[in-house]
Amino acid sequence: MEYIENLINYIKKNLANIEVPDHKLHQYCNVSESKLRKDFKNHTGMTLRHYLIEQLCEYVEKIMLKNRGISYLEVTYKLNNYNFSHRTLLNQFKNYQERKNHKKEYTYGANPNIILQDFSTFSEILIRLILFYELAKPQIKTTECFIKHDVANTAFQFNGILPIETSHLYEISIDISDWSLSFFHIGIKRRLDKKHLYVPNTLDVYLSYLYTLDKLLEKDVNFKLMDSIKHWKDYVESTTYVSFLMAHYEIKTKTDKKNNFEIDRNSLFIKSTDFLIEDIRLKLCSKAKRRLSELYGVPYATIKEYIIAVKKFDFNHMHRILDITDIYSKKDTLDLFFEITQYPYLDNLLIEDPEFICGNNIADLLKLKGYSKEKIINCLIEFRKLLQKMPDDESCEFDVIDWLMGL
Repeated sequence: MEYIENLINYIKKNLANIEVPDHKLHQYCNVSESKLRKDFKNHTGMTLRHYLIEQLCEYVEKIMLKNRGISYLEVTYKLNNYNFSHRTLLNQFKNYQERKNHKKEYTYGANPNIILQDFSTFSEILIRLILFYELAKPQIKTTECFIKHDVANTAFQFNGILPIETSHLYEISIDISDWSLSFFHIGIKRRLDKKHLYVPNTLDVYLSYLYTLDKLLEKDVNFKLMDSIKHWKDYVESTTYVSFLMAHYEIKTKTDKKNNFEIDRNSLFIKSTDFLIEDIRLKLCSKAKRRLSELYGVPYATIKEYIIAVKKFDFNHMHRILDITDIYSKKDTLDLFFEITQYPYLDNLLIEDPEFICGNNIADLLKLKGYSKEKIINCLIEFRKLLQKMPDDESCEFDVIDWLMGL
C-alpha cells in the first residue's frame, strides 16, 4: 500500500519526534486508528507499535555504536519520546538483540553482533599484551575488570610523535546472560589530565599502535600482534615510518574498502594468551554467581534452571523448582522470580542495580493478600501462561503489579 510505504519513510525520518506508544500516526495518514493498525499489519506482517519499537531499538544500537562504552540503559534515559518505562525498553532492546542473533556462540569478544566489534578487537589484543607481559594487574570487580596500564616514559604511546601519555585504561565486562566477554578501551590519560579523557576515534590509530609495537618487540618474541587480525594487510593502503622523539609507524587504511577487523583465534599470540582471558572470565563468573546468591538467596544454578523452564513453557518443572525454593529468602527473591518469569534471561542489572529490576515489593503485596506459598507458585505459573498468549511487544509492557492487585 502506497500510504503505508509513505508512512514508513516518514517514521524513519522523524523517529525522534514520534511518541511511543502514543504516536497519533493515524492523523498523519488521515485514516482511523483501526484502519491504520489493520493495513500496517497486513502490509508489513507486524504491528505498528512493534515496528516503532524495532526502530527505536535500532536507534539505540546506533547511538551505542557512536559512543563507545555507553550502555543501552544510559541511552534509554535520553529518549524523550518513549513513554513506556525504561525497564520495558531495556527488555525490548534485549529481545531485539536476541532476534538478530539467534545462535550466539561464546567467543572472547569476537561475536559478530557485538557493538563496536572493530574497536573491541583492538582492545582485546592490547589487553592480552598487557596481561602477557604483566604490565598491569587486573582489578576484578563483580561483572567487570579494569586494567590500568602506566605508560609514562615508555614506548607504549598511541601518539609516538608527542609521547605525553601517562596511562591507558581498559575494561573487560562479562554478560551474565551467556558469560561472554566484551573488551573496551576506556581512555588515555595525558600529562595534566585528571581523568582518562582521550580515546582514539579511528581504527588507523590502533593499527599504527599495534604495528609500532610489533616492530619494537620483533627481536624479543616469536609472534606478531598484527597477525592476530585476520587478513589485516588487505585493509592497509600505506605504512609510513615516522621518527621524532621515538620510532613510530603510521598506517592508513583503504577508504574504498569496508574495514571489518576480526581476531584470528588460531593465531599464535591469541592461542598463547587464551588462558589469561579464561582466568579472568572464570573469576568474573564466580563473583557474579556469588553476588546473585547474596542478593536473592537463590543459587545461580536454580535461577538458570528456572529460566530454561520458563522459556520452554514447562509449567510442571517451574512448579517443582519453586516448590523446593525458599521464595521468601530475601526481600527481593519473589520480585526476581516474577521478573524472570516475564523476562526469562539474566540481565547484568540484576547485580548492578537490583532496585531498578526488583523494586516492586511483591512479597509484601502477596503477604497482605494472605497468599500461601502454593498459591504464589500457581500465580507465577498463571502469569507465564497469560504472557504466552501475548505478542512480544505486549508482554514486555504488561504491568504485573496491576495484574496482581486485580486478582
